[in-house]
Amino acid sequence: MSAIEIETFVLRRDLSDESFTVLDEQLTEWSYLNRPGLVRRTTARSADHAWLIETWWNCAADAEAECAGEVVDRWRESVDSATYERKIFLTLD
Repeated sequence: MSAIEIETFVLRRDLSDESFTVLDEQLTEWSYLNRPGLVRRTTARSADHAWLIETWWNCAADAEAECAGEVVDRWRESVDSATYERKIFLTLD
């Protein structure tokens, strides 16, 4: 069964959308190299500057695996932690 990870959040006030986009692209590249089971990762932004990241994984264990590294830390620091939500859904196939 595949897993879909959904993350929603707002950026810290002192970070521009453009700066975050560069950092998020770095995290995407890092993830493809360092996160086994990653199938696809897509980032989207709403008109009111809320963000959503949808990541598809081969299985729930891949989605739940710990991830650590410098780019991961910088990415996490860019997010307003009070607004961050993460859920993992299992596909019905």
